[in-house]
Amino acid sequence: MSASSKVDALTVLRRPYLLFSRWPLRFLTYEITSIALALAGGVVLLTLVALPLWALLFAAVERRRGRILGYPALPSLPREGPSESFASKLLRLYTDPATWRAVLSLVLSLLFGFAQLALLVYSASIVVFTSALPQQIALYRRVLEETGFGFVPMEPIPTPGGPYFQVTDTTGMVVWIVIAAVVVVVLCSIAAGLAVAQVQIGRVLLSTREADLEQEVTELEGSRSTLLDSFEDDRARIERDLHDGAQQHLVLTSLLIGTAARQMKALGDDAATLTAVATLEKAQSSAELALSALRTTVLGFYTDVLSDHGLPVAVEELAHRSTIPVQVRSTLSQRLPATVERCAYFVVSEALTNSLKHSGASHIDIRIEDDGGRIVVSVADDGVGGIDPTKGSGLRGLRERVRGCGGSLSTIGPPGGPTVVTLELPVEATALSSGAL
Repeated sequence: MSASSKVDALTVLRRPYLLFSRWPLRFLTYEITSIALALAGGVVLLTLVALPLWALLFAAVERRRGRILGYPALPSLPREGPSESFASKLLRLYTDPATWRAVLSLVLSLLFGFAQLALLVYSASIVVFTSALPQQIALYRRVLEETGFGFVPMEPIPTPGGPYFQVTDTTGMVVWIVIAAVVVVVLCSIAAGLAVAQVQIGRVLLSTREADLEQEVTELEGSRSTLLDSFEDDRARIERDLHDGAQQHLVLTSLLIGTAARQMKALGDDAATLTAVATLEKAQSSAELALSALRTTVLGFYTDVLSDHGLPVAVEELAHRSTIPVQVRSTLSQRLPATVERCAYFVVSEALTNSLKHSGASHIDIRIEDDGGRIVVSVADDGVGGIDPTKGSGLRGLRERVRGCGGSLSTIGPPGGPTVVTLELPVEATALSSGAL
């Protein structure tokens, strides 16, 4: 594969030795097509009503024309479905930001095209005048010898207000040929730089980066929703395993230990027997504590009340199990999607647990409100406050969970209180993302 096929135009300008390959021809091809598009675009500008249509047509060409200078073709804009009406297509066309970026690209292409046309015409005139300079000098000498006077050749580089110099000898001719060659190289380099600038600006204006980013965000949100659903399934499975397995074994163990203690008491009342009975009673108490902790853990995972009766009733159940007074107020009039209810329930459960453990509060207030397309849940206590949202894995985990449902979680807890945890969830968006839940 040749070097020219591995690089783009900007690399060529940084490596002048590549100008001795096919790249000058590629630059010339791009500049000629730029000039042609500029001339056509000038006609298009006269039809302002149809300008967006023409701009999109030019944009389709521009997305592929960069391949001449070694840039990959840009993807086309996504097409709408065939069910879209002509009126809606026309409205979308004239309101889509991509259309007006295409119009801006067309206008800039006109400016670049006419600038390149001026540079190429000027360079061509220098080449023509320089090529004719030897013949002009020879003609000048012959006419001068025959008639004694003649037309004096001037410098081959057209300048405003010129010409300023006369070229009558071979030394002057060589000097001006070298100067003209340098000027032509500089002008061609400027034209090549304009071509690179044009294709770079066009790629920025005509890229589908916004649509690509939106697609990536949608895919990431879908993946996160899928992961959350998978986590919920795992939670439900663990809850069932703990309820049907470990919890039942602990109940049986506690009963067996109690039975053994009673049997030991029936054997006698000597010191050894009483010591054994005391040990068994301690073991039974420990098993009951483990059973109570396991039940609390299982309820923290999930509760049948939530799935059977909804969020307000499940939160009421949490309030009844609290060791300090909890007031629950709800304005919900109907059931919420399962994902919303689960997320809100776990937020309330975690906030209530933190208040009971750390706040020293004497009262907790829980509000559940339907705020037109979103649910707002707040847990407030009159405790000591001083909460630090950056510490603790519980709040971080809740934030990730809430973010996965498209919501937000805020915590306010200045020193001295009160502490308020507020959850906001978009009900419709979550319902749509949860699908069959």
